[in-house]
Amino acid sequence: MPEVSVVIATYNRGALVERALDSVFCQTFGDYEVVVADDGSTDGTAERLAKLGSRVRVLRLEHQGRPSLARNRAVEKASGRYLAFLDSDDAWEPRKLERQVSLMRADPEVVLCYTDARFVDESRRFLYLQSRRERPAHGWVLGELLERNFVALSSAVAAAEAVRSVGGFEESLRMAEDWCLWLRLSMKGRVAFLNETLCTNTVGHQELTRDKAALFEDAMRALELVRGELPTEPRGLQTALAKGRARLASMLARNYLFTGRAGEARRLYAKALADDPLRVEALPFYVLSLLGRRPAAALRALKRGAGR
Repeated sequence: MPEVSVVIATYNRGALVERALDSVFCQTFGDYEVVVADDGSTDGTAERLAKLGSRVRVLRLEHQGRPSLARNRAVEKASGRYLAFLDSDDAWEPRKLERQVSLMRADPEVVLCYTDARFVDESRRFLYLQSRRERPAHGWVLGELLERNFVALSSAVAAAEAVRSVGGFEESLRMAEDWCLWLRLSMKGRVAFLNETLCTNTVGHQELTRDKAALFEDAMRALELVRGELPTEPRGLQTALAKGRARLASMLARNYLFTGRAGEARRLYAKALADDPLRVEALPFYVLSLLGRRPAAALRALKRGAGR
């Protein structure tokens, strides 16, 4: 039985999944298996994977368009003590598994270990580090995770038993299913942050990541799903939940405002301010949403002009 199961979900990413797999095969840690769930690809991905033979276990699925479903089918077939998640357009540094497995072996209370991540665009140009965008946290991090998701999926290694005990990825979500899983895992045990940049995430290949409104909407659903599961201790979790809701509501409202949906933006800004009255950056946009579509259209024009 391998110590680590590498879990990859893919759809129509033939060349990209080969690059992701190359980064797995270059790992200095060798006790792993690779399980790839192919969500009904039609671009030759299946043929490329077949050429790898026994190095990869491939699950050929009917297309569902939900990464959570594909990942869960892979998790069901995985036999490792730890699950290492990798998106099929991302890549790992050679020592990633070695470093994370060593940390998790040393502390059985850790149910999730993540690293810093480098984000690049489709041309491999550097964009940002995850730790600069979202401040990392470690230990009992449920409160911090309720406010924001600071764990990049391809940086994460989780205890397989813990993942299965919480039901894996939330299949009702099309996006933000990873955040929902991290939240549930953080109720089970400690989360460890390895302060090394050990994976590269590509922004832009997957159409899902381009639909920001849908992402924010599913993230808000993720918070609602875990709300009834929150423990009574430590204190402050409900406050953290309210701040997380307010943050997402503000981001979604701004998206609506810039796309001409002033009424929906107004409702969400009011919700954000009700959940977190100190979210002062939402106030000017809330006032703008009260003025209707014309000011919002002018703001969109100004934003387009600034981007030229």
